[in-house]
Amino acid sequence: MEAYKIPERNLDGVRFEAARRAVGTKFDELHDELSACYYDHWRQGESAPFQVYDIILGDPEATKAQFDSLHGLICELQQLALAEYNDKQAQPDEELSRWFDEMEPAGESLPPSEPITRRELAQQTVAEFNAAGYGLTAEVQKV
Repeated sequence: MEAYKIPERNLDGVRFEAARRAVGTKFDELHDELSACYYDHWRQGESAPFQVYDIILGDPEATKAQFDSLHGLICELQQLALAEYNDKQAQPDEELSRWFDEMEPAGESLPPSEPITRRELAQQTVAEFNAAGYGLTAEVQKV
């Protein structure tokens, strides 16, 4: 079986390029490390540490579900890091600020009458992952 290959990432001209370049590397590396653990080891029932995890469940569906949850947590933490980075700039990107302040329709855990902003949704989702037992090292979780 071929080993996981780190994808080439090109951020030239992408939306919110400056913020994504400033924040993205840490999270891209986490995604790559996690993906390598899953595709090269956990899927085959082999040990491979990632942060505080080494998922060898013997059940491919449960292993994949935990992998997907960790990926989701990384994505939400990256969203919060982008928002924080933008907030701290002398001249924040107005389009990015508006994007995080836009309302999202209520999710499964919210009543339909309670839409929330994208920022609030990311915060809520991270809290839900943490409550379910998913977390990363304090350095990564700090947003």
